Order: sequence, then structure tokens, then C-alpha cells
Amino acid sequence: GLQYFLGNYGPQAVVLVEPGNAEPFRRIELPARRVHFAVDSARPRFAYIFTEDGQLHQLNVITAKIEKSIKLTEPYS
Repeated sequence: GLQYFLGNYGPQAVVLVEPGNAEPFRRIELPARRVHFAVDSARPRFAYIFTEDGQLHQLNVITAKIEKSIKLTEPYS
């Protein structure tokens, strides 16, 4: 299975930590300031990040890229 940690990295980025990898830390820049994020326990290759612009982003933790985004609300600020 996948073993990783996802954490805050400033207001507009997250960090993917993968112990044992040749490149254990990967910084992922977000299109807007982060509000909240969560890992998908049913499909661990994905994490979801909600940003201040009202978008929910699906992050593929294998490629470290946002694959999909959907507008949920109006922007927060």
C-alpha cells in the first residue's frame, strides 16, 4: 500500500512526505490559499484540497499533480 503524509507548507502549498523515497519531500503549489485538506481512505492515491477560491481539488499523490477541480462555493475572500 501507499505510505505517505500530507502536510501544510505555507498558505498556498502542501508537502507530500514519502519516507524511503529517493525524493522524500515534494512541495505542491496550489492555485489559491488552502482552507482544508483530507486524504481519501478508500482510494489512498487521492487527497482532496479545498481552497479559498471555492474550489475542491483532487490531488493524485503518485504524480503530485491536481487532476480535477470543481467549484463548490463562491470565493471566501
